[in-house]
Amino acid sequence: MTQEEIKSLNRKDLVTTAKEQGIEKPHSLKTAVLIEEKFGVKAIVQKGRPIDPDSARQKHIAEMEVKREAGELKRGRPVDPDSERQKRIVELEAKREAGELKRGRPIDSTSVRQVKLAEMAEKRAKGELKQGRPPLSDEEKAKRAADKAAKKAEEIAAKIAAQKAEKEAKEVVEDTIPESTE
Repeated sequence: MTQEEIKSLNRKDLVTTAKEQGIEKPHSLKTAVLIEEKFGVKAIVQKGRPIDPDSARQKHIAEMEVKREAGELKRGRPVDPDSERQKRIVELEAKREAGELKRGRPIDSTSVRQVKLAEMAEKRAKGELKQGRPPLSDEEKAKRAADKAAKKAEEIAAKIAAQKAEKEAKEVVEDTIPESTE
């Protein structure tokens, strides 16, 4: 079957023949896929608008491609090698290669933070630096234990009160409902 005959096929006809052939959900397949499955021929489907090779845009694209292949296509603003920034970039690159370039802000060894860090390092080296949370005093331990016991007592009292209330409610219900007579 030729490409022209394939193009002339109606989508409805393709879907019905695909159903007859046992293809599942042919209505959800693209027309090109249906043609390929039915005839075993890869359909050439042109997508989008047709291209006019004589248009100004297409001519410009062709010129740019020729320049790109020749290596003459330059994009962006040209670099001035004598500018201050370019000189600075070259200088930084040379320092980076020599290993002289330090990154980040310089450290002021006389600042409050640096003095404190130095003291901490010195204490750590001597083993005098205490780490972690400070231990609780005996008074604090006793207070926490008492608070915990009081909270537990409140919970138990609340449970007992709830049980008493439930028991009383059951008794009231039993008294109000007359016993069934047989």
